Amino acid sequence: MFQKGDDAIWAEIETSADEFASGDLAGRHFRKEFGKLQQELYNRCVFVDTEEGVSIGTATAWFGVLASDVFAGTQYSLWDTIKGKNDRIEMYIELDNKI
Repeated sequence: MFQKGDDAIWAEIETSADEFASGDLAGRHFRKEFGKLQQELYNRCVFVDTEEGVSIGTATAWFGVLASDVFAGTQYSLWDTIKGKNDRIEMYIELDNKI
């Protein structure tokens, strides 16, 4: 689960998957997207670690209403990213407010 200071790990993973051109841009996006509600990440963001304890992926369930016709009205999104992969998988589902 996410812990204080893990924003740098999140930014590194997202940058390695070509979601952002640099760690700085990923960090800015992190602060913009999660800044005011960062406490929520303790229950909504997990990391995938190797046996050696190196984080190589992340999955986050987050707030948001999507404009897409396919997912119109969905209140939450769940996305995951694996380090070094530029074929990021996104999946949007309705989640229970208990998450």
